[in-house]
Amino acid sequence: MLLGRAVPLWQEGVQFDASTRRSSADGVVEVDVVIIGGGYTGLWTAFYLKQLAPQLSIAIVESQFVGFGGSGRNGGWCSAFLPMSPNEMSVEHGTQAMRFLQDQMFATVDEIARVAQAHNIACDFHKGGTITSASNPAHVERLHHYIDDWHAAGFSTADMSWESAEQISERIHVSSTLGGMYSPHCAVVNPWKLVTGLARTVESLGVVIFENSRAISIEQRRVVLEHGEVRAKWVVNALESFTSQLPAGKRKIVPLYSLMVATEPLSESVWRSLGWNHRETFADGRNMVTYAQRTADGRIAFGGR
Repeated sequence: MLLGRAVPLWQEGVQFDASTRRSSADGVVEVDVVIIGGGYTGLWTAFYLKQLAPQLSIAIVESQFVGFGGSGRNGGWCSAFLPMSPNEMSVEHGTQAMRFLQDQMFATVDEIARVAQAHNIACDFHKGGTITSASNPAHVERLHHYIDDWHAAGFSTADMSWESAEQISERIHVSSTLGGMYSPHCAVVNPWKLVTGLARTVESLGVVIFENSRAISIEQRRVVLEHGEVRAKWVVNALESFTSQLPAGKRKIVPLYSLMVATEPLSESVWRSLGWNHRETFADGRNMVTYAQRTADGRIAFGGR
């Protein structure tokens, strides 16, 4: 364990020391593609580049270790939904682009399952859909408007539907519900197992991952590190919110975070009283962002911001 570092639920029991860390970049490294960031964005970029052009030499540079950021410690939702509604996306980008993007988002959930199975990434993936429960009349109205927006955009009840209080209670026994929204386009996953399994997969394809290799500056064909540099034909910034730590990105990105708690593994008798047999992801209809899942080892992991 790193000194002074809180250990997320997903990383509990994981050994962090010199024997488990990858080597850092030292001196000058030359490759076709360098990717900055060892999270989902960087790893998936490397994976698909290798599918499209296996001859490329690719290096990933990570300031800490693979999955250090949000990719290794999040709510464990594999969701097909963006923060914007179809109407908002259509206004900004046009109806055709909205539909294409959303169809790709739906397909991505199944694609992650396919890749995990094909490459033996045991990440506790389970596609049970997602529930948003209404606990007061304001939630009911808001969720109905949201569902209507999706249907007006051409999506069907197979993509998103309203379920009665009885139907929601059959899925999960919440203390109070007036009904809610259900969609099948969501899965649960152990994010740490997914990100570390994906890292092993891209390494098996020939990608080199350097850890403890913080980028100081990103240039068109060069990434300057604390103890070296990587030169490449193509440079991919996959830092996401950590871009704000570079001088050029400080005023472009405002990082946000949320907090999580988790129960101990619950007994079978508790789960019989709760239901939740299909492990749907769960949220409620309030404006505050909440998210919960039933983990593979029988916990409830809950977060919000």
